[in-house]
Amino acid sequence: MQKMPVYFFILLALVLFPVPSRTYLPGTGDILGPLMKAAAGTETIQAKETFILFEEETDQESRILAGEVFMKSPDACRFETGRPGGIDVVLHNGRRSLAMLRNGRGIRDSLISTLPAFLFLEKPLESLLNDLSFLGIRTGQAGLERLDGKIAFVIGKTEDELPGSRLWIDKGTGLPLRFEGFVFHRGRRIPIRADFESYQDIRKGVPFPKEISYFLDGLPVARSVFTNLSRNVPLSDDLFAVPRPGASPYPPLSGFLDPRQ
Repeated sequence: MQKMPVYFFILLALVLFPVPSRTYLPGTGDILGPLMKAAAGTETIQAKETFILFEEETDQESRILAGEVFMKSPDACRFETGRPGGIDVVLHNGRRSLAMLRNGRGIRDSLISTLPAFLFLEKPLESLLNDLSFLGIRTGQAGLERLDGKIAFVIGKTEDELPGSRLWIDKGTGLPLRFEGFVFHRGRRIPIRADFESYQDIRKGVPFPKEISYFLDGLPVARSVFTNLSRNVPLSDDLFAVPRPGASPYPPLSGFLDPRQ
């Protein structure tokens, strides 16, 4: 009986036991493409904001504050929040910021509160990648995860020894679902996160999250609810003027732990 060639058995094995194909994973620029397309043409955003603070121990609403939000491309923003006896103001423009407030509860005094301006205003891809890097995200790394029943791209990577920030993007819609970074709080390293919820269109094809929920070490600490959203209203540059370093008694916004630093 004539012997079967060896390559025949190799071919048969490949047919019967195929090697699993690797899932195609697009690059970060392609992952961010739908978000950039949705933000195209959005130079400014103005909205009313209800800022809800929670008791850290009970997760119950403790204070409800009213305010206004102003954002201007490429990444400037101003938050004005009314409090008894005055108004808290948070400013960010470029790489300079200022937190004129009494008690930020780890949210208002953090760069995490500026995320809408980073993500939902028109800007070139290079600028968006630079902004994400500024927030501690290693933009050269991406993966796939399931988040609350959705398949999401994850930009950035976090390891126990080297904490970094991450951004989850809905694979189906291309919109942000979650941002997570790490901060020092009460002497230890803990995660701080923002969940983007209840998207609505400012105009057709221009989505914006109606709510952003904030968590510190897994516990809810605040929620922003946006109403009366307006797009491309004239906003003066003076609204976003950040005093030069040393010219104000107020501190800049705190950032995130970044293993590259």
